[in-house]
Amino acid sequence: MIERRDDELSIHLAVPLRGDVEEEAALVTGTGQNTVRVHYKVRCNLDRERARLTGLVREAYQRSPLGAVLRQATVATLTPDDLRTLLLDVAIHGDGLHRRLFGFPDDLELRTRRPREFTDEIRSVLRRALLEPRIVHVAGDAPLFPWNFLYQHTTPLDSFAPATFDVAGFWGFRHEIQHEVEQVATALALPPDPRIVAAVCPAVAVTEPDHPLRRQSTEFVDNVVDLRRELREFGADCLYFFGHASHAAPPVPDTSKIWLQDVPLSVTTLGQGGGPRFGREPVLVFLNGCGTGDLREWSEDTFIGYLVCRGDHRLCCVTTAAEVPIGFAGAFAREFWQRFLVAGRPLGAALLATRHALLAAHNNPLGLLYEVIGQVDTHLRSPEESP
Repeated sequence: MIERRDDELSIHLAVPLRGDVEEEAALVTGTGQNTVRVHYKVRCNLDRERARLTGLVREAYQRSPLGAVLRQATVATLTPDDLRTLLLDVAIHGDGLHRRLFGFPDDLELRTRRPREFTDEIRSVLRRALLEPRIVHVAGDAPLFPWNFLYQHTTPLDSFAPATFDVAGFWGFRHEIQHEVEQVATALALPPDPRIVAAVCPAVAVTEPDHPLRRQSTEFVDNVVDLRRELREFGADCLYFFGHASHAAPPVPDTSKIWLQDVPLSVTTLGQGGGPRFGREPVLVFLNGCGTGDLREWSEDTFIGYLVCRGDHRLCCVTTAAEVPIGFAGAFAREFWQRFLVAGRPLGAALLATRHALLAAHNNPLGLLYEVIGQVDTHLRSPEESP
């Protein structure tokens, strides 16, 4: 949990330790329990850091020659050298910010229940623990941030030695990260065979016969009239949108739009239709369009914010933090739905595996632009789970 007061952050961490290191857990916690809880403060302006980090991502992705390659319609493939050139500056800033927030410098007093002489051991254990893959819950009054682009690796990053860069150091390729806002669902289990409403723009993509969404319990809609009608009284378990999306900066209801067949559906127009209302809990919403999740602010002025705030604590959402080309978005969705629907993996694990798959196949890092607002443990209910 991160709480802000001007440029001071109050950080509360609960870090599970490995269960096989019992003596380490006993030393650090004094109880044998395997979770270390610490509370400390750092000086850091997250709004400025967000602007700086997102600016570097924007510079690399939207203004550089390599960014132009990534934005082409097909799934672009980069060489390892190109990938390093594209993301080195982002990693350098993400690494510095990570060390400021979670590096536990020697002069930082950790407030724990252990005597002060255990501070060095606690600091060492926490540094090591944060290198391991985690489910990261970010909560508090400053949760919306490009956490996927924080950088941490076993090999220290040296800006004068580019070979020390490893794309696996980005949090988005290491952890399952969830942004927790007040309005999201707390329930986790969807039915084993969920009903899905898929609003796929026919001008953007064709859903092939062997696509994971091609199943009896999926209803496809291809126009905003039918989609708005569905959202008035939404009785399905999942909402998937694949098409163009846009909003102004800052977003306002009239400019926050998704598009089907070149017809926009704005927040204002959606509200005029008497919706949305969601009858199930949870409902998984995946908005696969350009910049459907605005990390600069969280409000009903964005399309996803409007859905969540009107969702009465029923929604868990996957959004994009920037422009995503059609080819990559389609490939990402196919890989994700295969893992989530067919393999039955939880939401966070399915997204992380999908990022890894496209990175391995193409050296393409655009999976870092997909964010979870809600619970990464959202999953299809197993036969053993009660409804």
